[in-house]
Amino acid sequence: MAGSADEAVLALAVREHAVLITADKDFGELVFQRHAVPVVVLLLRLVGLPQREKIARLLRAVREHGAELPCAFAVLTTRALRVRRLPD
Repeated sequence: MAGSADEAVLALAVREHAVLITADKDFGELVFQRHAVPVVVLLLRLVGLPQREKIARLLRAVREHGAELPCAFAVLTTRALRVRRLPD
């Protein structure tokens, strides 16, 4: 959905019960300040890494922490995965 409004992308993720993987920090505002409907939002902060390494780290984070992700906003950095639960 490149070029689509963030609100439209988030609404689709909610409707489809999908995980939203993004590098766009604006989704944090949508989720926390505007109290958007809880979904899984995974913000990638892996600047400078090759695409293959980004994918490997994403897959490892989901494999190791998948149970923590439903109804959460998570940030994956080169150092760690931070998970913040969203209100139900």
